[in-house]
Amino acid sequence: MNFIKKLFFNEKKYQEYLDIVKKDGYFLYYVPEKYITEELCKIAVHENGFTLTFVPEKYKTEEILFMAQQTKLWYDDTPTVLTECIFRIYRTMGK
Repeated sequence: MNFIKKLFFNEKKYQEYLDIVKKDGYFLYYVPEKYITEELCKIAVHENGFTLTFVPEKYKTEEILFMAQQTKLWYDDTPTVLTECIFRIYRTMGK
């Protein structure tokens, strides 16, 4: 974490966001940017694959893409646009 971000980062507030995202991954949409971490994104996507749309590009790793595809909600109702977006990102990763 860079110095500026660390200066304004509140660990207690982060824990609150983490607890809420564990219960409902969609809450990631409302988390302020300074509190979004790779860990938080993984938890949100694991809870609900649709939250991949709220994950910043720098955290869209192969692991998170795979996680999104494994969630039950992913298979039931995934919009075509989101599916195309994920495959486009996956291809740019050299796969």
